[in-house]
Amino acid sequence: MSASVVLLWVSGGLLLAAGVLLLASRLPAMVEAWRATRWHRTPATLQAMVLQRVGRGERYRVLVSYRYRHGDGSYVGHRIHPCYAASGKRVLHKGVLNRLQAGPVIAVHVHPDQPQRSTILVGVNRHCLLHALAGLPLVLIGLLVMGMALGQTLPWSWPAWSQPAAAAVLGASLLVAVFSLRARERLVADVARVL
Repeated sequence: MSASVVLLWVSGGLLLAAGVLLLASRLPAMVEAWRATRWHRTPATLQAMVLQRVGRGERYRVLVSYRYRHGDGSYVGHRIHPCYAASGKRVLHKGVLNRLQAGPVIAVHVHPDQPQRSTILVGVNRHCLLHALAGLPLVLIGLLVMGMALGQTLPWSWPAWSQPAAAAVLGASLLVAVFSLRARERLVADVARVL
């Protein structure tokens, strides 16, 4: 096996592994956002909220605390949306904070069997989906690179349609990658609009 084939296998494997890790880290939040649409809604009282700078960089997020009752218990929640996270757009997070400050009582969604789990907003929008699927381009490109390596080691060649199909997959992967780069900021803007 030549050095170029080994390089293709290794680089394809690294891209595939990075994509799988990225998907594994982001998909659970999207799934929870979707499942939370079936949770119980209940009123909650806002207790505290602050715009926090994260680390030494220029990343921000809103920290919120709200109290709600479910059944016989009283609980404190902190989640705005399962996909909500810090980003570099301070003005968007300031918009989320301003919307939360509009009133002391909000509606929250509470897990029926685990009432300590709650969130203010639920559901999957396109930005939550794009953010969650950011690893997909790496997976597809990794598979393409590994397919190229496999094609160089086999005694037969790939069919004629495989190259245009690979180019289409690569193009689609790059589009998803470009759109997912800005998905986090768009998600924060959506949260500010919905609140």
